[in-house]
This record gives sequence, structure tokens and C-alpha cells, in this order.
Amino acid sequence: MEEETGLTQQLKNLNNKLDEFGNKNKFMIYSANPLKFAWANFTAGIFFSLGRLFGSIVIFAATIYIFSKMNLGNFFSNWMENTMSQVNWEKVIPQPKMQLDLNDLDLDQFNQKNLNY
Repeated sequence: MEEETGLTQQLKNLNNKLDEFGNKNKFMIYSANPLKFAWANFTAGIFFSLGRLFGSIVIFAATIYIFSKMNLGNFFSNWMENTMSQVNWEKVIPQPKMQLDLNDLDLDQFNQKNLNY
């Protein structure tokens, strides 16, 4: 049991030393050659943006390909036809209940009434 606790303690110490060494190494890269560090970040940014561009192009092309294989015109026309057939048009656009026969209308009398006002 004591050997296990001793080993775990040694592993913790070793990990701490490796962490310190790793941090010093990063600091030395930053401060030793700032142009190399800037170039590395620049190239990483270029490849990151090119990867995003390539991925976007692939996704966009796949979407276009899928939509080109579908007949969306038929789909939308059938959908619109079904939707319009379900609407009760008499409630949307009410029809007049009384029918006027314009041939029987006396326009002279109608004009005289409007002029008298």
C-alpha cells in the first residue's frame, strides 16, 4: 500500500515537472523567434479558412445536387392546389345575396335623385 502511494506521489511530481518544462518550451518558442511564430499562426489561419471554404463548397454542391434531382415545381403546385381547395371561399370573399337586373334600372330617375341632394 505504501509503495502505491509512493508511486502516485512520484507520478504527480513527474507530471508537475513536465508541465513546467512544457510551459517554458512554449515561452521559448514565442520569444526566441517571433517571425517564426507569426508565420506558423498565419499559415494555420490560411489552412483553417481554406478548410472552411472547401467544406462549405462541398455542402453547397451537395445541396444543389439534391434539389436538382427533386421536382419541386410539381410539389409546390400540388401543395398550393390542396391548400386552395380547403379554403371556404364564400367566407373569404362573400358573394352578394341579391341579384340586380341592370336592364330594369331607370338611370334617369337615379340621376335625378342624386342631383337633388
